[in-house]
Amino acid sequence: MTIHDTYSRRQKELRGEVNNVYTYDQFSHILRRQIAIIITRGIGKSYDMFAGYTEGTASWLYNYINNELSIEYGLHSLGDQRFSSDYQIEQFLLNEKDTEKVLDLVDLSMHCIDDSVRKNNQYAYANKILISADEAIEELNYRFKESGVGYEYINGKIIRIDSRIMHEEIIRPTLILLGEKWFEGANQEFLSAFNHYRHGRNKEAIVDALKAFESTMKTICEKRCWSYKHTDTCSKLLTTIFNNKLIPDYMQSQFTSLKALLESGVTTVRNKTSAHGQGPDITDVPDHFVSFALNSAATAITLLASAEKALP
Repeated sequence: MTIHDTYSRRQKELRGEVNNVYTYDQFSHILRRQIAIIITRGIGKSYDMFAGYTEGTASWLYNYINNELSIEYGLHSLGDQRFSSDYQIEQFLLNEKDTEKVLDLVDLSMHCIDDSVRKNNQYAYANKILISADEAIEELNYRFKESGVGYEYINGKIIRIDSRIMHEEIIRPTLILLGEKWFEGANQEFLSAFNHYRHGRNKEAIVDALKAFESTMKTICEKRCWSYKHTDTCSKLLTTIFNNKLIPDYMQSQFTSLKALLESGVTTVRNKTSAHGQGPDITDVPDHFVSFALNSAATAITLLASAEKALP
């Protein structure tokens, strides 16, 4: 992907008008139009609205997206049924006021590009697509970042970004590590945590963050044939990890505080807010607690997975 470094973009940077803080509920018309173009370039142009039931065509894929979301929202169609699905999808993307529904459309469309289009070698030629799946994903993420919109498509899902630094230095490396086949279960749980967070399900986000951390340790134990029980708690799994010298002896004293942080950080947040009955009062879990849980889990997962990869 090549994004031309335009004069106007350079001037905005010089004037300090580049977004440094992410927003989550405002999609500008320009960004919506850019996303619509990316989807069209990645799926192809639907030239015949009556070819929608021929599998392997762009029309069929647009119809699939339209039908799936229509069922989800209890609608007959995303727009006026006199028009083709690609037109309805474009108009929905440009005009829908509910940000989460816009993200639903982007998420499903990019998944189709990432999966169906990528896997069909004949699709690109037959449907005259202009960019590859990787290029479409790269450009979408660039446009999100350029617009200061706090989302990214990675590992098959749209995830929410809370901090550029946290995301680039902690979250992204974690998702890349978890993208390996061994960590499939942990990857699903970690992405689920972000999905819950995006939809405001904070308790569920914390629980799944810890599940991902625990699954990472269990995966390492399985991979290395280290003895453990599937019912082991976070604390017991950490003990197994350290007893099996995942961290060298001369460095273990330096990681004593890390173990304490992991046990009293992620685990305590979950225990106090999610894992037990909340009593007569409804417990509200603030976003900053969820951010702490996700980032703490991500840091620990990256550390342990990287250390395991470095073992002979």
